[in-house]
Amino acid sequence: MPVIAHRDLNILFSLLGLAPVALIVSERRWPSLCSALARFTLLGRVGRRRRKSIQGRLRTAFPHNNASFDALCREFEAHQLELRLQILRNVFQHSWQPQINIQGVSHLEAALAAGRGAILWISRFAFTDTIWKFGLHNAGYPTVHLARSMHGFSPTKFGQRWLNPIYLGFENRFLGERVVIHEHTSTVALRRLCTVLANNGVVSITVYSWGAQAVEAPFLGSRIRIGTGAPGLAWKTGAPLLPVFAIRNAETGRFDLLIDEPLQINQTAPKSEAEKSIVTQYLTRLEPHVVANPGQWLEWPSLRKCRQASWLLFQPLAPLTSGIGGWLLS
Repeated sequence: MPVIAHRDLNILFSLLGLAPVALIVSERRWPSLCSALARFTLLGRVGRRRRKSIQGRLRTAFPHNNASFDALCREFEAHQLELRLQILRNVFQHSWQPQINIQGVSHLEAALAAGRGAILWISRFAFTDTIWKFGLHNAGYPTVHLARSMHGFSPTKFGQRWLNPIYLGFENRFLGERVVIHEHTSTVALRRLCTVLANNGVVSITVYSWGAQAVEAPFLGSRIRIGTGAPGLAWKTGAPLLPVFAIRNAETGRFDLLIDEPLQINQTAPKSEAEKSIVTQYLTRLEPHVVANPGQWLEWPSLRKCRQASWLLFQPLAPLTSGIGGWLLS
């Protein structure tokens, strides 16, 4: 693990510069202000590299779209800046009160009525980390959330010591519990999540492209890798797996938090086959949200060029994700 990275300094200066904005400027002005700031952040070396990566994947996904890919990249960057404003406002004043339209709570209630708990599979959109935690907490469903030890702004030692506590300080206020996976405690995390589900609790796991095991599938003209931690846990325990999407409504400016219907899980099938089926269903649910809100989806950099093979199953990649509970990482 590196001590410090160039990106740490970018984030540090960004937080220092945005702190007065978070305290003084009205939330209504944040989107336009962040859009203007994004023009400058994309001019730097890191910004240019990120823009080039995202533009290539957007052109593959939307080959016949005449939309400005530069504008979508600015939107992508602006959302990252606004997310930091949301976190800073709440850390300093605890006064951030987003307008959230929650849909699909009945799906969660029905899942809990079955008595096996529920697993929320959180899709990665721009405001996901703040909106779903805030919204579900206020709706009376603080979750037990699975997270890596380096979760936050940066995985470096500097980031974990000085930057990530800001991020976690916001999140922990709206979680029932954070189950942290360290290098040698994946088994402990697995047991804790299984206990929560056995007690009819709510577990949340974010959809990531990394994990001890993952399924790779076609998506929007490219390939995407989906960690199978949440599908594997659902297959093992029989708990319903519900996709969650948190997206800003471009027309109203409010946030839509959708708890979708549970994905179908075949517990009689081999685990790998069941996971592949679950990922297929999930990507079908995900695609219309990405097509409608391309500037809000965070996984564009994770897409890969297509190969002839449609499906690939990845095996454990690193010591951090190995062991009995390693497949939980997602």
